[in-house]
Amino acid sequence: MNMHTGFLSGWRFLLAAAIGLCAALPLHAETVRGEGPYRTEARPVAGTTAVVLGLPIRVSVVVGEREEITLSGDENLLPLIETVVDNGVLQIRPVRRNLDLRPRQALIAVLNVRGLTRASIAGSGELRLPAYKTPQLELSISGSGDIHLRDTEIRKLSVSISGSGNVRGSGSAEDSTIRIAGSGDVRLEDLAAKAVEVRIAGSGDARVHASETLSVRIAGSGDVRYRGEPKVTKSIAGSGDVSPLR
Repeated sequence: MNMHTGFLSGWRFLLAAAIGLCAALPLHAETVRGEGPYRTEARPVAGTTAVVLGLPIRVSVVVGEREEITLSGDENLLPLIETVVDNGVLQIRPVRRNLDLRPRQALIAVLNVRGLTRASIAGSGELRLPAYKTPQLELSISGSGDIHLRDTEIRKLSVSISGSGNVRGSGSAEDSTIRIAGSGDVRLEDLAAKAVEVRIAGSGDARVHASETLSVRIAGSGDVRYRGEPKVTKSIAGSGDVSPLR
């Protein structure tokens, strides 16, 4: 190989590497700001048993015979929100990746379903669940979202927070499992459970209500406060603490 050929080969390699690097970089977010009058529209969501929030929207759940979602927001933003049901999971998200919706007025939704066993928030959404009975309920937050429960009767409850999200609520459960990674907070002292398990990695805090057993593992500065008189087992690495609510 002569020097000219070697130079061309090296140049082609560098060009291909640069193109590959550009392809790997995320595209800049496309920002769309809310405009126009405030509108409301209804969409079918038949078969929904779980919901995932992928944008900053406040969703109130109603359990009954109807299966539809009613969206309210700025006129130009509603067509940019898709509500897709896949294998029972309702995705509420922008129609395109890297699409940043900036509402002028709050995005609000009322979700009518026959039952809900799983709910997730990715980002800063808010979800409100009504008083209803369910064998199991899985709640997860990645980011700064908020989930509220009201007088919910659950056999098995699972809560997972990654970030600074919050879960609050009341009701009852047989078993309750709580996992916090980060600075999230769980306020379930008004949700009476027989057996509660709490795992905290970071500075998150949990308030719970346990009547029989409470198992706690903390790595960091998180605190666990509890109601009831359960048998307590704990493992703490850091400055975290476990103590009854006063």
